[in-house]
Amino acid sequence: MAFGLTALKGPIEDLGWRGLALPLLQRKFAPIWSGLILSVIWGFWHLPAFPLSGTPPSAWSFTPFFVGFIALSVIVTALFNVSGGG
Repeated sequence: MAFGLTALKGPIEDLGWRGLALPLLQRKFAPIWSGLILSVIWGFWHLPAFPLSGTPPSAWSFTPFFVGFIALSVIVTALFNVSGGG
């Protein structure tokens, strides 16, 4: 059940981040800045999961997770742009 929910939620969540937010940010900012801004928003969006016991993030440290979000967001932004935005 949890795997099915995660498999469904992940792509839907990413449609909002990459399908809507990223193109809107790139109207005003260069791709690198758009990726960095989005990663900060994305990281803080997931911050409430860290203090909740029983969730995977509750066992992690926020700082390395956040740094990983930044790196992943910049990489995915480049991939998004190279693929033509889709």
